[in-house]
Amino acid sequence: MHEEKFAVIGATFSGNKGASAMLESLIFNTTHLSKLPVHFDVLSIYPGQDKLWNIPDNVSIVPLNLINLILILPLTSLL
Repeated sequence: MHEEKFAVIGATFSGNKGASAMLESLIFNTTHLSKLPVHFDVLSIYPGQDKLWNIPDNVSIVPLNLINLILILPLTSLL
């Protein structure tokens, strides 16, 4: 069966609590409203701390260093 895949950038579980709440809401609502299985890759600048949270099975924490977040991703998105 086909699976929907999402990548989330800019929000972490262990960082800003407002962003964390929005991230958790996004994951919960999308998972329950989708007719297909859903998987999320959360690109995190705090991967060690985020992995300590009780995250759902359909979520993977992907390490993202700050230089890539600030320089590399914005520049490559312009291309």
